[in-house]
Amino acid sequence: MRNRTAIAWIIGLTLASGPVTMTAIAQEGQWEPVEPQGQWSQAWHQGFHEGVEAARHDLDAGRQPDPEHHEKFRHPDVGPELRHDFREGFRRGYNMVVDHRMHHQ
Repeated sequence: MRNRTAIAWIIGLTLASGPVTMTAIAQEGQWEPVEPQGQWSQAWHQGFHEGVEAARHDLDAGRQPDPEHHEKFRHPDVGPELRHDFREGFRRGYNMVVDHRMHHQ
């Protein structure tokens, strides 16, 4: 419980001091990517979450990681004007998971 309190305190200080620069938070031993905050569209955030899940699926299945192999990346379920944002978010989430797994195995 002390570790949780310390982590919450550190996160609170970080949030109060400006933009979050951490890329992940470890909770009870399980790594989770932290979604970057900023002026991104809802489509970007949706893409980020889809990318995280796609990367986990690929890595767990032993596939060569490549976000462009995913149907949701190639044909996102958003309007044409939001496809670029979705793909950028997807790529960011996907790469966060792949980078973490490659460096922490």
